[in-house]
Amino acid sequence: MKKTLRFLLVFLSLIFIITSRAYASPGSAFNVKIDGSKTQVYDVNLELGGKKVSPEFKPYIYKDRTYVPVRLVAESFNSQVQWNQATKSAIISKGPDVIVLSIGKNEAIKNGEPISLPADQVPYLVEYSNGQAKTMVPLRIVSELLGYKISWNGPERLVSILEDQVPVQVQTKNQITAIEKINGSSKNEQIKISSTGNLDYYSRFEEEKNSLLLTIKDSSINIKGKTSGKISIGGQMIDSVEYSSDLKTKTSAIRIQLKTYAKANVKKVNKGQGLNISFTNEITGIRPVDYKGQKAILIENVQNSEYNIIKLNNPFRYVIDIKDASLLGDKKAGKFDISTGFVAGIRANQFVPDGNYSKNDNIVRVVLDSKEGVNDGKVQIIKEGFDLILIPEQGSGSNKTLTDPNEVPKNPINDEDQIDKEDSFDNVEEIEIVERKPRIKPNSKAEVVIVIDPGHGGKDPGALATNGTEEKSLNLDIALRAEEILSSYGYTVKMTRDSDSSVNIYQRPKFANEENAHAFVSIHANSSTNSEASGIETLYAPRDKTSVKYDAQYPLAQKIHYELTKETSMQSRGIKQRPDLIVLNQTEMSAVLVELGFISNEMDLALMETDFFKDACAKAIANGLISYMQETYGY
Repeated sequence: MKKTLRFLLVFLSLIFIITSRAYASPGSAFNVKIDGSKTQVYDVNLELGGKKVSPEFKPYIYKDRTYVPVRLVAESFNSQVQWNQATKSAIISKGPDVIVLSIGKNEAIKNGEPISLPADQVPYLVEYSNGQAKTMVPLRIVSELLGYKISWNGPERLVSILEDQVPVQVQTKNQITAIEKINGSSKNEQIKISSTGNLDYYSRFEEEKNSLLLTIKDSSINIKGKTSGKISIGGQMIDSVEYSSDLKTKTSAIRIQLKTYAKANVKKVNKGQGLNISFTNEITGIRPVDYKGQKAILIENVQNSEYNIIKLNNPFRYVIDIKDASLLGDKKAGKFDISTGFVAGIRANQFVPDGNYSKNDNIVRVVLDSKEGVNDGKVQIIKEGFDLILIPEQGSGSNKTLTDPNEVPKNPINDEDQIDKEDSFDNVEEIEIVERKPRIKPNSKAEVVIVIDPGHGGKDPGALATNGTEEKSLNLDIALRAEEILSSYGYTVKMTRDSDSSVNIYQRPKFANEENAHAFVSIHANSSTNSEASGIETLYAPRDKTSVKYDAQYPLAQKIHYELTKETSMQSRGIKQRPDLIVLNQTEMSAVLVELGFISNEMDLALMETDFFKDACAKAIANGLISYMQETYGY
């Protein structure tokens, strides 16, 4: 019987410590406002990490529970606290954990999972005598959700809170020892990564930021003693490289920031212990055109690529090697039935560099095959924007140039492998520099066309959060909600995708242009190697920095950004010019790209995954568009 009684007393003592019920002397009373009502509470003393503190906003006892200011406690132990005014929630980031506490609610969220709280132990927003309000939480939340050690000294009325964390030494399989700039045989830069072992990685190109993010598993970075840093490249193609290690997840992140959009090519070198990363312009088509009254051949999207010209005999053919280039859709070869001048047809392939080039080169070889009996010919080559215009002349004479044994095979592919195919010049596109034209003015709200573009999709997941959340899903969810709101107002809304499907980056502005849209909004979530980066930003391309736009672009960006920061209460990162983005510089109408928080920031992510946030973003995008349409077109 005595043993049972002794056990019961010990058990009751433990319950007393955990819940911090105030069975000691009541202490000094003071008044605060809880839920707007004047309430008498009793003060307690506070010790954090072994040191007594005297905070301006005192801890107190209320209904036999001890309450402490959550921000003071969390930030004293290197945790972060973010307040969301719209949801009346405190979002706490403590190491790998993210906890969301909502005022007056008996349910918390920890790492996306709901956790029930007793009805008498909920967070309160408490107003002190100086008129300022603080989020106060009972000690049970501090101990159970945040994982801190709690003790109570009755005679001194002292609450002690200690951090319960033990540093962990993490060993990784590989060390990344070098990140350096290299070149092939062109001016465009490449990046080489060296390590001590075989690299296990995955890569993701973030189109809206023109950057490649590499995540390398079971690795750490040690570059001259540094685990993180930034390398300024300042080249023609690459602007900079950022790198960092996360010992908790045993991963390394490397972001390569480009100056303009390009396709990323990553390949293993040095028996898998290194990576070579190069960037190419995707050739999106080869087709006949009428160029200022002359029959010509258009090679689309060579951008700033350098090229070499080679003439080959037996039979005669004219070869153009385009450096830093690849064929659209990872095709290896294509054949085009185009006949003009001395040209009987065209072939293209992804050329394996020979001794004339660097082994790191990415080359598209375009071969102009000659008509029967022709053994020489000339081609006028004109750079027009991002494209090459080829104007072949009639051929004659002879040429002694030797045949190249590495040249494209005569018939490398079947018809189903073609990139593009058109029949001679029966129906060609005429490309001329035309005067920019304003949008067709709508006569009713139903004639207002808005294109919503959920970023990424299909095989392209976009940014990936540490909990597995894919950016493409967030983008689509918010886009569909915005579509519903705008449609209910009577606008005509078109989606570049309404399911988990892949859409090429060039197809998105093309679709909006073909629909004669009056506005275009591309929806994305941001990501950074800096896990503290947070907030919303809105991007646009000024009309004077593009060749297709008529209307001013900033007004739409300003209206949508204002609504986003108002509705979500998230930090504003500003409105920024990004004339290098394809979806912004190729859309003829007013266009913006919104970055709705950082999926790489635990507090942002916790908020972004809530229905409240998704609804708030959709409402903000819709409100911004409605305001813009009413001012611009009257509907």
